[in-house]
Formats: sequence, C-alpha cells, structure tokens
Amino acid sequence: NNSVFTGNSAPDNEGGGIYNYVSNAIITNTIIFGNTAASNPNFISISGSPVVTYSDIEGGFDGTGNINADPSFVNASSPAGPDGIWITPDDGLALQPCSPGINAGNTTSPALPTDILGTARIGNYEMGVYEYQSNISKLAPVPGSQFATSSASQSSTSITFYNVCDNYLITRVIGNGANPIEGHTATKVWLETTQPVNFVRRHYEITPAIIAEIATGRITLYFTQAEFTDFNTQVPAPSFLLPSGPTDATGKANLRIEKYPGTSSDGSGLPNSYTGTPLTIDPEDNSIVWNAAANRWEINFDVVGFSGFFVNAASSAPLPVTLISFEGKSTENGNLLNWKTANEKNFSHFEIERSPLAPKGGIASEKFEKIGSQTASESENYEFLDSTPPVGAGGLYRLKMIDLDGKNGFSKIIALENKENSLSKIRPNPSHEYINLSVKSSLLNSEIKLLNTLGQELKIIKINDAETRINISELTLGTYFLLLKNGETIKFLKE
Repeated sequence: NNSVFTGNSAPDNEGGGIYNYVSNAIITNTIIFGNTAASNPNFISISGSPVVTYSDIEGGFDGTGNINADPSFVNASSPAGPDGIWITPDDGLALQPCSPGINAGNTTSPALPTDILGTARIGNYEMGVYEYQSNISKLAPVPGSQFATSSASQSSTSITFYNVCDNYLITRVIGNGANPIEGHTATKVWLETTQPVNFVRRHYEITPAIIAEIATGRITLYFTQAEFTDFNTQVPAPSFLLPSGPTDATGKANLRIEKYPGTSSDGSGLPNSYTGTPLTIDPEDNSIVWNAAANRWEINFDVVGFSGFFVNAASSAPLPVTLISFEGKSTENGNLLNWKTANEKNFSHFEIERSPLAPKGGIASEKFEKIGSQTASESENYEFLDSTPPVGAGGLYRLKMIDLDGKNGFSKIIALENKENSLSKIRPNPSHEYINLSVKSSLLNSEIKLLNTLGQELKIIKINDAETRINISELTLGTYFLLLKNGETIKFLKE
C-alpha cells in the first residue's frame, strides 16, 4: 500500500516496475510510473490474479480507481532530494500541486494514518508514499506560474469558493443584492513578475455567464503582505501606501479597488485591456481583514457588475461626514433612498447621483449624474425619493458628500430594481410543461431570449400578446432565465 516504483529497469526482461509471478498481490494507492524494460516496462503479471486499485499505473491497469497519468513528482531524477537523504521533506518523489494522485487514493485496511515522513493523512489518501498537505490558505497561482483560472456553478444564496486543484484559492463570491450572481462563473487571477506602477501585482477577473453587467454580489479578494510591500517600496514611491502590517489603520483607509467593466480583450488582465470607464470602490475599513492563521489579507466588498479588479492606494483623508448607513427600496412612487450620518462638522450638503442600468442588461458605462441634493440637517437623518427612476431593470445610486471648503467623498453604491417598470411576470413557477409570460404593452412585438445557467441562448421567443404561453417541456430539469428587451431578467425553474 502507498508505495512508489519509479526509475527501475529490466533491460532483458519484462516488468521493470513490478514482475508479478504466480501471486495474488493486493496493491492499493501505489504509483508505478517511469520504469523501463524490454516490454511491459511498468507492470507485468504472469499466472497470478493481482488486485490493483486506486493506483497510478503507466500504460493502465484494470481496477477500481486506477489512473494512467504522469504523477507529477517534485523531481523524479533526484528521489532523495537536494540533501541526498531519503525520508526527508525535500524528497523528489513527493507530489507537486495539481498532481492527479492528490486525494485520488482510498483508505487502506489496515489504515495508514501517517505517510513515510509521519505526516497525518487527511481525507482521501494520496497515491504514493507522501501525503500532500492540501492547504486552502495558499493562494493561486501555483508556484512557478503567473496565472490561474477556475470555474464553478455559483450559488445565488451561499458562498462559493474558486480554487485551483482544490488546494490554491483564487476568490470567494456570495450572491446578494438586486440581481444575485448565479450560474456558471469563471474566475481568473494574474500575478505579475514585476511590480506595476499603479496597482498591486495580484489582480483578478470574475465573469458570470448570466447578466454579468448587472449581477450583484459580495467578493473576497486575497493578497499577501509581500505584495502590499512590493507596491509600497516601488521606485518612485507612491503618494499613499497600502497596509504595512495587520495594525496599519492608515494603510487600510488608503486601500481602493479599481473595477474595470467587461473582460480583458487580450487575456493579459491588465487595465489597458479593458474598455469602458473604471469605477473606484472604497471598501469599508473593517472589511479589510488580516487573517493571521492563513497569513493573508482578505478584502471584502459589494459590487454591481462583474469585471476586472485591481488594488491601489488613494488619499486617506477622512470624509467630511461619517456615513452610518445608506439604503434604498423600490416603491410604487419611485425609488426611496434613506441614509443616516454622524459627526457633521463643517459639512455643506449631499448630492444624490444615479446611473441607469442600460437595455439588455448593460450598465451605461457606470456614469453617474446628479439627480438631487440635500443640505445638512441637525437630525442627521435623510430621505430622497427618485420619482422618475430609469425604465427597465433599475438604477445605481450613490451619495456625493461635500464639505464647506469644497472637499468631497462618495458613499458606497447601491442598486435598486424599479418595481413600477418591472411588471413582467411568469406563472406557474416552478413548472413542468408550460409557463405563461405577462408583459407590459411596451414589450409587445419584441423578442426575448431563453438562457440556461451557462448564459447560452437556447431559444428566441417573439412576444405578440400581453400574455404568451411558452412550451418548456423539452428542457431538462433545472434553472433558466428569460432576458427581455428592457433589461429585465426573469428566473424560472423547470421541474
């Protein structure tokens, strides 16, 4: 059990790895790879009935759980490792990250609770002698690489982690807000080999297949202290610095996220490969967390629209007012905004800004325009009604806070659906054979798209009447979306 046969030879015979003769050997969790012989270089069985399971056999061998793949040893040409001593942590026959032998073995009988080094075996056994210590605190890309990508089916209601080889973490995403991110989602991370001028070496791209431009969620991006230090010590030095350590409150206040809409046009993930205007996000300082156990920074923030993400630093000058809360809701009379403040000193007024969600699910370059203002109030409680919200899916809102001397800052962005304009409905939902879609008169004689969770277009449906009957009997069980001309997206379940 849990053995490795490699680098052996039988130049005048068969079975350079194992020659099984008149034996009913039982072999489990074993790697037989990279051997040589006149024929059958790795494994030959003569007049016996060996049982081989959960093993990596070059050339293949019948049995439960067996594979035929390069095991990705650290260095097969130096089995004892750089120190030349067997059974030490630098042994060359240990497995590299992403080896197909990781977690591919099976618990043996009797059990082998530790590997040859005394390391505890965790979960499914590895194939071979050495247990690979899967550690989710490690960040992708894997050592020696500058890029990693991972895709998964994003849950709209719970946390989804995106990893490489189950061992190296890219990002974490949670669906929330008006249009929770869900369905097939691709994530990418780049780690530049040299320090760029304007952003941290590690940068990200997150792309859901469904309504990427208006999907909402909460993201966690991960960074090492060394990456922040590289940014701080570049020449010439930046005007504002990122955290120099876990207790650096000024560095946290300086940290900004630059969000670039869309996807990288050339696969480099660099800022100039994105089109559209970037949006600056100022994460809440208490959402910038040093995880001492994992030895990494974790930056958490809410987004509307999924894009490329970069970290840099900006002025840590305090806002002219402390914003305690900023919320909104859609009503029959329009979109109602409420916010509460504290510490209003030398404060002048608020400007309320809005960016409409463009047709077909796009954001109109996230360009905000002023739609109203509120002067400072002793009560420090404010309310504003947008009585003419954008037609379609809704709008993005933020507050511009302006001091008496003209200094200003911005609140977080919130997204609101427009109930008055979102009158399209389907029934029944869930359904088995048919759904009935009811729409406003403005959508008559338009076309809608039927999409799956991968964002693939399955059908185009013409809307001729205020209520349209749609046959879904041929769809497989699962979740689907109707994308309307006005930007509405309606989810339904085929059962």
